Amino acid sequence: MDTIDPLIVCPTSEIIRHMHIGLLCVQEDHSDRPRMSEVVMMLSDNDTIFIEAPSKPAFYIRRNNNSVPLSRNNLTISEFEPR
Repeated sequence: MDTIDPLIVCPTSEIIRHMHIGLLCVQEDHSDRPRMSEVVMMLSDNDTIFIEAPSKPAFYIRRNNNSVPLSRNNLTISEFEPR
């Protein structure tokens, strides 16, 4: 995976599990997020707790070479459409 730092000495499955838990914690609807006690249990118990799939992210930026620049002045992220 391109997102994992090659200098981290940790099983890839564990890193992916932590990323999965992190995605659960930032879901758009706060009622879908796990409680802190649940997060602690998920992080401490490697394989016995089932972790549900996070919902689709509310916002993400797809990066490619053909995309429109996100900033007009290279200092901020400009929104080109009204909310």
